Amino acid sequence: MSYLQAWKMTHAAWVVLMLAAAVGCEDKTAQPPASTQPARGPGAATAPPTATVASPGATVREGRWEANAPGRGVAYTVESKGGVVKLDMGGTVFEGTAHDGGRRYKTPSNEYLVTPTSDGFELRTKDKPTWHVAISATSVVLTTEGKKLSLDKAGEAIEVRNGAEVIGKVQTEGATVKVTDASGSVKWDGTDALVGAWGVLLMKDIGQPMQRLLFTELLVRRR
Repeated sequence: MSYLQAWKMTHAAWVVLMLAAAVGCEDKTAQPPASTQPARGPGAATAPPTATVASPGATVREGRWEANAPGRGVAYTVESKGGVVKLDMGGTVFEGTAHDGGRRYKTPSNEYLVTPTSDGFELRTKDKPTWHVAISATSVVLTTEGKKLSLDKAGEAIEVRNGAEVIGKVQTEGATVKVTDASGSVKWDGTDALVGAWGVLLMKDIGQPMQRLLFTELLVRRR
């Protein structure tokens, strides 16, 4: 072998060694970082966001209703439109507008607050007892300072109770809703479906204007 051939073979071997070293020292910093997320099996679902539950019966319907007392004519009018609820008690108007998640009814001399709770709402004012209203699928219970009244679904009617005593019923006849007392006499009627709110008109123990405001608030919620 000549000197020149030996030199070429040595030079080629040196080049191969240098290339191998370069590959072994490749920069690792350019590699994408490993995922920190836990592995999920096939078909694993992503957890849904936390659901928000609205207060029972909080949705307000729109319309106009007249509470008629047979033999005396229209005594009260309730109107719900554009988020504003109005109760007209023979010329005294209570206007309810959205307030802190509930509603505020105002007159020139006073205001009445409907405050949402976990199971319904409260009706309060500065000079009257606070009424607590609990709403479920089959009943509405109204309580304050030792008093308990309720509206309980019973077949095709709604019973109105003062404590355990049934003091009347709410029933429908065609498009007319009728409120009868314990003797069966019709005390109130109007144009509506079977809505328990009409039974509040029999609850004289509540006192005014709280009784009419509770009637109004439950009426527009269709409860």
